[in-house]
Amino acid sequence: MKTIVTGSAGYLGSVLVPFLREAGHRVVPFDSARYGLHCDFNVVMRDTADPFTWETLGSPDTDVVINLAALVGEPLCKKYPEESYRTNVSGTRLAAEWCNEHGAKLIQASTCSNYGVSEGLATEESPLKPLGVYASTKVASEEEAKKADEYTIFRFGTLYGPSPRMRWDTMINEWVYNCLYDGSLNIYNGSAYRPFLHVIDACRAINIALEKPTETRSQTFNVAGINITKAQLAGAIVGVVGGGWKLGGGEDKRDYRVDSSKFESAAGFSCIHTLASLSSDLDEIRLFALVRKTNNAKDFVMPHD
Repeated sequence: MKTIVTGSAGYLGSVLVPFLREAGHRVVPFDSARYGLHCDFNVVMRDTADPFTWETLGSPDTDVVINLAALVGEPLCKKYPEESYRTNVSGTRLAAEWCNEHGAKLIQASTCSNYGVSEGLATEESPLKPLGVYASTKVASEEEAKKADEYTIFRFGTLYGPSPRMRWDTMINEWVYNCLYDGSLNIYNGSAYRPFLHVIDACRAINIALEKPTETRSQTFNVAGINITKAQLAGAIVGVVGGGWKLGGGEDKRDYRVDSSKFESAAGFSCIHTLASLSSDLDEIRLFALVRKTNNAKDFVMPHD
């Protein structure tokens, strides 16, 4: 199967492209190189929020467009709201229109942050309560993705785990970093829940959508391997990395956990990175941070840079 992957040089994309190629798919990677290129494969330099990109693409033998291109996270989207809307919403609209013109399916990466605050486990039918610019643009991007004749939307939990284009501003990665180099965590609302998803499980979910198009057609799925409170997560990280944690102030009011059983029922998918593997996964991130900083890797950035 031939796929176009937008945002291919990003945190998830730089893991996904080799994953899909190893699974036997032909992959054309697109990226605007906003953060440079930290992957070991060639990338087509394209801004997918620019209509010219799609107008000049022609009609290649493409089965699926996997749209990862986005500005991700509230701090970044709040800093650049217009660019966030352009990339996250307008870019998705252009991708959906191109898919319809050329008979391709759209796989859209969205986020469980769209739920904002939930009582109990949020299902795909639960009300969306976006809190902030980022989640608002992702809710809007889902509506654009649904205009594709054939689509699959994944609401991913907060991603974690090593990547060639590492991010240290997602909660688990950042907290491991902070414990490792600052010795402590300052967390807000420790009883609040969050769902998390390892980058490898995100890749596996996307690959399942490629391999099972009928079962996943025109559906929205939650995908998360872990639901855990922030205090429980802090305790787990301190137990692996060392240091300590304490409650402090903050503005983040999100508190949600998700039910991922719909995707399991539809496609037989289950995460391999769960609470049972959390300690080993945290240690892998710890070692990754040590090696990358010791080697002065160019993609080693401080949180929120």
